[in-house]
Amino acid sequence: MMRMAIADIQLIRKALVTITIEHALLEIGGTGLLNDVLRILYEKCQCYLPDCFDHPENFRKVWGEIDEGTFNMMIDLVKEKLGEFAYQKSIEKFLIGLSQVKCITRG
Repeated sequence: MMRMAIADIQLIRKALVTITIEHALLEIGGTGLLNDVLRILYEKCQCYLPDCFDHPENFRKVWGEIDEGTFNMMIDLVKEKLGEFAYQKSIEKFLIGLSQVKCITRG
């Protein structure tokens, strides 16, 4: 049986998180919300959605321009969908970072 390299597993986790965020955004606000988030991430952070896996703090710049209620719904939905994978250290770290963004925007 072939073993996957750690880097490959990490790419799979990054893809899982990216797809989960995309799905949450589409579920909440359709393609308009997804496109707005992608545009703001690029304009404000010079990054793309997959980059947020390693840098969830980039969402701070997005949510200054998008309704806080929408932001909170997205975070809650992402946390719900990724909850079963939270035992994996990198996904847990992402979820903690995302929660910290939520706390900062509320405060």
